[in-house]
Amino acid sequence: MNEKVIIAGGSGFIGSALCSFLTQHGYQVVVLTRNPNAGLSNSNVSFIRWDSRSQGEWTESLEDAAGVINLSGENIGTGRWTRGKKEKIMTSRVQSTKLLVEALNAAKIKPKKFIAGSAVGFYGSQGNEILTEISSPGDGFLAEVIKATENEARNITHDIQLIIIRTGIVLGCEGGIIPMLRRVFRYTGVTYFKVRNHWMSWIHLQDAIGAILHLLSSPDTQGIYNLTSPEPVKIRDFYKSISKAMNTIIWPAFPAFVAKAAMGEMANETLLSSQRIIPDRLLQDKYRFKYISCRDALNSILTS
Repeated sequence: MNEKVIIAGGSGFIGSALCSFLTQHGYQVVVLTRNPNAGLSNSNVSFIRWDSRSQGEWTESLEDAAGVINLSGENIGTGRWTRGKKEKIMTSRVQSTKLLVEALNAAKIKPKKFIAGSAVGFYGSQGNEILTEISSPGDGFLAEVIKATENEARNITHDIQLIIIRTGIVLGCEGGIIPMLRRVFRYTGVTYFKVRNHWMSWIHLQDAIGAILHLLSSPDTQGIYNLTSPEPVKIRDFYKSISKAMNTIIWPAFPAFVAKAAMGEMANETLLSSQRIIPDRLLQDKYRFKYISCRDALNSILTS
């Protein structure tokens, strides 16, 4: 095959797994990164310097690619949401998307697809309501960030197929929330915050990268896709499954005000947010999930 794929944000948790996965399927991967000397040791992956703020030599790499994937952006889960932190979250996502879109629109031999990373935070917190790709956006800071980022992505030329991936909480051994939960709960036992009608939309890392490959390689895919399992899980059941897989006790839930007092706005939009999301379009495409049950996904990760 030897088609070229460009990944911005390819050194993170999802990006690094995606790099290896795509090379296994015959793609040549180019990673746009601030630190090109700290990359994977893989002959089919090359690294080019970029700062996500300015044009440079990296724009030449976009020519004639099978796809360009943007997974870059400030981590929302590290540190309290101060005004400065919120500015970094907004700017990092909107600016990197705008920069890539401008470069793609100017390319002489345009890539076939642009896959713009987004998130289920678009939907806000909506309790028990079942949400699909056609559901309305929610309220809050994350929803505003995501709407602004997706709007920048829509400035792409019609010559390039645009795919927006709204990704749920990604479960895997090497990153995301699982390593942190494993470290904490091994010694303290499992607990969570009690919120009425509290749903969590998740996806196993293997399905996240598998779905991206499906979207990249299928000729007619474009538009918005939810990258979540078809079976969102009640938060209490999620933590019960962790407790069972780790063979540790589960404590009664903490009241939500504890999280609000400790983390403020960040708690409302992350730990306490309820999102019951279905990946309608992946199901319509007959994408075959490896992990539909959250219990099976956690067992595969926590007992490995």
